[in-house]
Amino acid sequence: MTEVDISAAAVENTRRNALRHRVADRVRTLRSDLFAALDPQDRYGTSPTWTPNCCAWAASTSPSCR
Repeated sequence: MTEVDISAAAVENTRRNALRHRVADRVRTLRSDLFAALDPQDRYGTSPTWTPNCCAWAASTSPSCR
C-alpha cells in the first residue's frame, strides 16, 4: 500500500501508525501533491479527505454514499 499526502505531518503519522501496527513492511509513505510521486505504471485507488464539500460531492455522484 502506498500512502500519499502533501502534509509532512500526515506522512509521518502514517509511518508511525504502520510501525505501531506492525505493517510497516507493507506500507510505503510518500510526501507528494497527489499523483506527482507515483509512477505512471502504478495502480491506485483514492481515499479523499472527507470534508463537507467532499461528502456532498460523493452523495451527489453515488447513491451508496447517501
